[in-house]
Amino acid sequence: MSKVSVKEERPLAAGAQDATERFRFLYEAASVLSSSLDVDAIAGSLSRLAVPTLGDLCIVDLVEDGQIRRAAAAHSDPSKQDLASRLLAYSPDLRDHGHPVVHAIEAGGTLPEVRSELADDALRGFAPEPEQLAVLRELGVRAALIVPLAAQDKPLGAITLMIEGRRSFGSRDLTDAEQVGRRAECAFRNARLLEESRAAVRLREEILSVVSHDLRNPLSRVYLATDQLQRAVPAEQARHVEIIRRSAQHMNRLIQDLVEITKLEQGRLALDRRRNEIDVLVRDAIDLVAQKVEQKSIDLGESVDHGLPPVTVDRVRIVQVLTNLLDNAFKHTAAGGKIAISARAVQGGVAIAVCDTGTGIAPEMLPHVFDRFKHAKKWSRDGAGLGLAIARGIVEAHGGTIRVESKVGVGSTFEIFLPVAVR
Repeated sequence: MSKVSVKEERPLAAGAQDATERFRFLYEAASVLSSSLDVDAIAGSLSRLAVPTLGDLCIVDLVEDGQIRRAAAAHSDPSKQDLASRLLAYSPDLRDHGHPVVHAIEAGGTLPEVRSELADDALRGFAPEPEQLAVLRELGVRAALIVPLAAQDKPLGAITLMIEGRRSFGSRDLTDAEQVGRRAECAFRNARLLEESRAAVRLREEILSVVSHDLRNPLSRVYLATDQLQRAVPAEQARHVEIIRRSAQHMNRLIQDLVEITKLEQGRLALDRRRNEIDVLVRDAIDLVAQKVEQKSIDLGESVDHGLPPVTVDRVRIVQVLTNLLDNAFKHTAAGGKIAISARAVQGGVAIAVCDTGTGIAPEMLPHVFDRFKHAKKWSRDGAGLGLAIARGIVEAHGGTIRVESKVGVGSTFEIFLPVAVR
């Protein structure tokens, strides 16, 4: 049986404790850095986290729009934080290729770069401006460690760690700094992705605002003008006026669809929920499509079971859903075909189905039928591919579901489920 002396146990215990502390520090780093998706908040947390474990002073520089922005600075000594904050007034210029931070960023690597024994000339490289140099001198900075940050070969910035007095950077400091850098890269990358996503949403809303306002007004005038023209022009020209009127109607519908899908995605769709009878909802939808169905010689059938429980829904919105489903069936059913709308009681609610004898949907398209824009080119013959996405959004906003079954050459069945009204 081997024996371990007390002298041997002490370094083993110290090593175990050291490893535990390092693990705890890196775990805390991951936890803190992942707790926010705001770039400035992450930079601030990173600078405070790094001191005093990795250095006495930590500066975080970020690359934004082709420039470097000094985002955060923290000192391990609270009495020196004001001095550290004064460093925020200066940001390295990417054109200054001699600046250590710029050099580390441009090098494109991920390994920490150590600048030791910073004499006055070397220190001046970190602070070309006299005010910044005076701060570093007053802090007594003696060495620096720069950790470049990048994501997918795109520079994000750099962490600069500085130490004072006789302290020096060891191999463990480099390893820990690199580990923290990798965690910071993930945090900054996620924050940037969120910023880009929000910017895209803002741009989309601005475009929709222009579309819904600036285009609707002239479209309304076109629509009104065609009504007047139809009464004034000879019968042989009235057909052309009708084409213009329908085109204006169609464009207005597309605009409305874009606005509707945006409201649904943002959870801003207002619902006026009231108790409604199923047969009334079905009849409202049929009335809206009956004329064009008859013009195409399509047989439109209706079958609503007696005694169905009422549903608490927004009448206009649910009729919109049913109309969308009937319109969709109309588009894909040839003249002489059949469309049927039916309603029956199911457990917990009511199921309303729209069946057609149309072209059907290819199996590979079925999982994407309710995705916005997805089926516009491959399946939908008209519109922007939003009608079914809007239908799903409205149904789900009511706590219901929508599904589809289809076979190419046979037809399709779309069915929605609506919960019964609470008594």
